[in-house]
Amino acid sequence: MNARRVIIAFFSFFIIASAAARAIDLPKATGYVTDTVGALDETTKQKIVYTATSLNAKTGSQVAVVIINTTNGISIEEYAVKLFEKYEIGSKEKDDGVLLLVALKDRKMRIEVGYGLEGVIPDGKAGEITSEIIKPKFKENDINGGVLDGVNAIVTEIAKERGVDPAELGIGAPSTPVPA
Repeated sequence: MNARRVIIAFFSFFIIASAAARAIDLPKATGYVTDTVGALDETTKQKIVYTATSLNAKTGSQVAVVIINTTNGISIEEYAVKLFEKYEIGSKEKDDGVLLLVALKDRKMRIEVGYGLEGVIPDGKAGEITSEIIKPKFKENDINGGVLDGVNAIVTEIAKERGVDPAELGIGAPSTPVPA
């Protein structure tokens, strides 16, 4: 019996230790754009903030961008869910937020959508935005263009569903200046 207890205690220790090792260290939010690696230039950040602020004002929905170096071995899906919950993106009642997460070193990205917008941006649409809009820009080493165009595509889908003209939210060509 004592050998059995020792074995159980031994395995219990490793289960607890591995769970503790998987604790996720999430970056602190810095607004609509949290860029922990400095990948985005100031103009791109301003455009995203303007568009996200306008979307929130006109529809109540929120879009946030987080750029990190790595998820440290955590799946991009799990990391995105934890960030989404920590940042409380979207309204609590409607759960109408969207997170665009980019892990540059890992070469992974994820669009995490709150339940309130799953009909607007289902998994297929999120996959289309990442594969057809963001990734081609990233392959050209245009991180700014990829993130900005990805955000614009997300916001456009939400705006159309909410009856708002995307142009009212500052969405135009990537070179369009931020409205004053």
